[in-house]
Formats: sequence, C-alpha cells, structure tokens
Amino acid sequence: MNRKVFVVKGYSENDKELNLDRHYANNYQTYFNSIAGGAYELDEIIYLEDPTTDHLNDVLANFDLDFSVIILIGHGAAQDNYQLFKLNNDEIIKPGQIEPNSDKTLIIIESCRREAKDIMTVDLNDKVPQFKYGGLVRSPITREKSKELYIEQLEKCKDGIVICFACSKDETAINFFFSLVLIQQSFNWHLEHWRHFETLNINKLMPDISAQVKKLAMQNVGKNQTPEIIGNLDFPFAISKF
Repeated sequence: MNRKVFVVKGYSENDKELNLDRHYANNYQTYFNSIAGGAYELDEIIYLEDPTTDHLNDVLANFDLDFSVIILIGHGAAQDNYQLFKLNNDEIIKPGQIEPNSDKTLIIIESCRREAKDIMTVDLNDKVPQFKYGGLVRSPITREKSKELYIEQLEKCKDGIVICFACSKDETAINFFFSLVLIQQSFNWHLEHWRHFETLNINKLMPDISAQVKKLAMQNVGKNQTPEIIGNLDFPFAISKF
C-alpha cells in the first residue's frame, strides 16, 4: 500500500509562533514515525513549510497514493461556512479544496490560535513494559507488525475523506490543545492497551478527544473549544504496543 503523511506548516506571525508551529509539526512527524502511529518511514513523511498553493498541489499530485494524511498547522478562520487556512504570507486557501492523488485521505486541521501562552508539551518517550496480570511481560510488536495492522485496517475502509477540526465553527483553537490531546492520548493508548494487535480508529478516538479538549480549554482559559470530525470512515490512528 502506498501511503504518505504531509505535515504542512502555514504562516506564522512571529518567531514565537514559528517555534511553536515547528515544535508541533515535529511532534506529528515523530508520532507517525513511531510504532504507535503506524510506523511510517521517514521517506513516507513529507514536511512543507509556508508552501505556495502551486507548490503544495504539485507535491500532492506527484504521488499516486492509497492513503494520505494531511496535517495543517497555522492560522485559520471560517467564512460563509467554509474553513480557511493561511498557507503563507500571501495565500489563504480552503482546506477542502486540497486534492491529494489518494483514494483515502485524513485531514487534520490545527488552526486558529490566539492564546499562545503556557503551552503544554507532548511526551512521546516509550515506557518500559510494566509487570501486570500476575507478572506477565509481553514483547512489544515490531515496526513491520505495526505497518501490517495499520494497512489491514485501512483496507477494510471505503475510499473517501475524513476531516478533523481543532474547534467548532465560531470557536478559537487555543494553545495547541487539540494536537496536544490528539497525539498524547493516542500514544498513551498505545502504551497502556494490553490486548494484542489492536488499532484505535479516528472515529472512535475523536469523541473522547473532543471532550478532553473542551474540558482543558475551559479549565485553562475559560473558553469553549470543541473539536469536530466530518466523515465516518474508520481510518486507523494508533496501534497497540503488544
């Protein structure tokens, strides 16, 4: 199966935003490269920084893919019921207009941030397996097995697109709460899930992510932020460790 992850960092207004955008772009790359994220190889992950629309489309069209993940990190807004994304200093696009040459596509949009303070960090350090269930120690799966499980689940899915938004319409995505919870909870599930050869699919994952982000935003800044998902395809997002 041909698959790629495209991590697209859009326009950053200042050096602080630039560093934070790059930090979370790197977190996504690290996650998808890990066994937890499906063991994508480095050549299956493409990072684009402030690309022009033409360059982005050229890169996407260059690959004939069965599955693609597109992650957009940057500033956004809503206008006339359309999500907007500031790709670079001069161009604003509608993410729905992105057309990868792919049968199945997952788009993750981390956009529209305003409160850049007290940014929490993702911990993607693997943990030593704990003694559980009467002292049983299980051997973690290999990268090859992770890929196999990931692809098996993808092959069960119909062709189509799923889009995950960091917040609902008329809300602000705050402090990367969405990406923080999405990546960290997926990795924690990978570490803590003790059943053999399981996948955690994006449709099953998002309701819990939405509830946690909503709680986190209200507790920290007193504002509403409720991530949303469009599409009902069970694309894999995390693979169990064992």
